[in-house]
Amino acid sequence: MASVYDFERQVFGIEGVRLVIRGNGNLTLPDYPYQRRASDSTTVSEFLTNRIYPSLSGSNTQFVLVSGDGNANVHGLTLLGTLRNSYVR
Repeated sequence: MASVYDFERQVFGIEGVRLVIRGNGNLTLPDYPYQRRASDSTTVSEFLTNRIYPSLSGSNTQFVLVSGDGNANVHGLTLLGTLRNSYVR
């Protein structure tokens, strides 16, 4: 089991995208179950539908993906590769 902070770090460490969970910081979540990052050609919508929503199901949490420029309204058709490249390295 992971804290909100730990889950966000796990997602960033594996996927290379910044997920911010809004809500109770004391919430306990399952560990992020993936060990390989999603393809750069995966859209944000596909990523959320296939990986994030199932991982957070039942936790009643709200979250956003944040791009490198601080935009918290990343369009669903944005490719993960584009989102990953928006962060300063």
